[in-house]
Formats: sequence, C-alpha cells, structure tokens
Amino acid sequence: MILIKGSSTVFHNNLAWAETNQNKKLILDFSDWDWKESFDGILYVHAKEGVGDQIHHASMLTDLHKIHPHIYVIVDSRLVSLFKRSFPKINFIGDKENFPYSSNDYHILFEDLQQHLRPSAYSFKEEPTPYLIPNEDLIKKYSKISTEGIKIGLSWWSNRKSNSARIIPLEKLSKIIFIPEHDIINLQYEKPLPSLVENIDLKNDFEGVAALACSCDIILTIDNWIAHLAGALGLKTCVMLNENPFWYWMPKDKDCLWYSNVKLFRQTKAGDWDDVIDNVLKEVQCI
Repeated sequence: MILIKGSSTVFHNNLAWAETNQNKKLILDFSDWDWKESFDGILYVHAKEGVGDQIHHASMLTDLHKIHPHIYVIVDSRLVSLFKRSFPKINFIGDKENFPYSSNDYHILFEDLQQHLRPSAYSFKEEPTPYLIPNEDLIKKYSKISTEGIKIGLSWWSNRKSNSARIIPLEKLSKIIFIPEHDIINLQYEKPLPSLVENIDLKNDFEGVAALACSCDIILTIDNWIAHLAGALGLKTCVMLNENPFWYWMPKDKDCLWYSNVKLFRQTKAGDWDDVIDNVLKEVQCI
C-alpha cells in the first residue's frame, strides 16, 4: 500500500478507513513513503480508534512533527483542548468538524505511526516523559479537596463488550476501597461510586477528568482510557491487566515502555484478579 494524495477516490481494503463522510476518505497508511521526501501540503492524521488509543498514539506526534511540520490531527472532540495545550505547534480538529483538504495533502491513520516511529523496543527513549499538560486552574480547584488519607483515583470498567475480560467486579476491589485511610476519587463514568468529588461529567469533560486525576496520589485502573490518560500525564499509576492484554502493554513486563510512572500488574490465571489486587494494595501502602 502507498500513501496516496488526492481528494476524490474512496480507497477500500483492510487497512483503509473509508466512510461515506467526505472528510474520512483516503485515509491510508504510508508504508511506501520514504520519510525523506518533503511535500508542500498538509499531513492529515486521522484517528479511528477509541480515546485511550488516541492518547497513546499522541506520544509519537512530536516525532512526526520533526519529519513534517504541517500537521492536522483529527481526534475525538473531547480531546481537542487538552491536545492543543500539550502540542502547541500541531493543529487539532474535532472529529465532528468539517475541514478542507486539497490534492497536495496526504492522509494517514493515527495508529499507523507506531510501525514507523516505534517499530521495536529500541525505538523508545530510555525514560519516556509525560506529554499531556492539564489545565492548571482546574488542578488548583480539585487540589483543594480536603482529605486525611491517600487519594486514590479509581477506574475498573469498560463499556465495550469486547473488553469484558478487562473489567474487575467492584466487590473484588473492596479490600482497597473500604480501608479508612483510602479516600476514593471515582474516575469511572457510567458507574456510580461514592466519591469525594461530585458534579463532574466523567464521560465528556476530559479536561476535568485530567485535572481530577492530577489531584490524586495514585491512580488504579484497568486497561482503558484512564490508564493512557494517567500515563500521558506522568501520574503514579497501577494498571491492572487481564491475562492476555492489548499489544502495547507487552506480554510480560512490569514496567511500561510508553509511560514512565506506570506499573503493570498482570493476571497469572484468566479471570483471577486476587493476586493482582493484593499486589496493587501493597503498592498503595508504600505511599
């Protein structure tokens, strides 16, 4: 496959994402682009996966910008303000917005950056650095939350049926939740849990969620968008993984190549979270 210029043809195959929306045509990978040839147009980077993956892929945007400086990234609208602050030299467009493109422009998929910019473990910096910058005013707001114990940001659920193996039943987490010295900050949308913070839209207010997470002493989460958000913010994070996690968590590592402050806690037996939770509890008690 090649990276194709243009604005009229819809390209269909297993790597393309060609939809009826005129703004989502000709979104291809760039395996035949030699990464040396320059062009005058804009490079449009299109996200087609979930917000967690979009945050994860954003770790490569600075490197992409060094190769081609004229970039527009189309992402979930809820991420736009956070990304604009974090990458001021790159343009971001919400996925519900219209945008013009010409025959001089190129289109690539966000997730295809990895095969070129992070093809192996040797492609990573020795110490990955945080790359998302939260809203300082909101951080000050949520930092005023008065607590006496350890503030734990918690997320344990996913709304995708395909992610059911990642979900931890809330009762399994009771040994963490109900310790008097633990103050729970709910980061989980659509799942009510008594929390120190109310009146925040955990599903749509990504700026608020990022600032709220920054007010916590530690984040405990399954493999969902909160894991990537906390990692990209550089927060102390424990990610609880099922036996066969998604590829970017790697098969056996305890440390995370993508995020420096993230520790990985893995199931040793499918469906059994007991050892994972016991080990995470020990990590919390070290704070």
